[in-house]
Amino acid sequence: RRFPGRTHLKLGIARLEYSYGPAADEIASSGTLGYDLTYRVVPKFDYKEASQSSNGELSALMQRNITGAIERLEQTGARAIVGDCGFMMSFQSFAREVCSTTVFMSPLVQWPTVASAYAADDKFLVITGNEQMFRPQFQVLSRGCGIDLNEN
Repeated sequence: RRFPGRTHLKLGIARLEYSYGPAADEIASSGTLGYDLTYRVVPKFDYKEASQSSNGELSALMQRNITGAIERLEQTGARAIVGDCGFMMSFQSFAREVCSTTVFMSPLVQWPTVASAYAADDKFLVITGNEQMFRPQFQVLSRGCGIDLNEN
């Protein structure tokens, strides 16, 4: 929904390097959210690279590519930057270092804020497309967000 005469904030989306036709409700679809979006693909940063780097270590090339994508998003006027894949959680610390605006590389970094509205013994359901590839992210969530994921 647009409001005449008001400046709209722009959200920058750092994208994995892959090509597919996004569903209408995915962040990769420009019609998903009700405000301006700008996208930047991180060169050479694909699903495999993101999912296998749960320790957050990046090669010099990947550091340059992620930094470049973030800088370009900021140059377009993005007031906040998000990643388009939950596996980007591993790179939250790096992105925070190079980004001069708000950055959430994965929606999972918002988990502690959401969880604070619930009782300590409440349970949450995490849905992922690949549990085996998501399991290494458990350590990242524990280390970066204080989240303990277990099957109980």
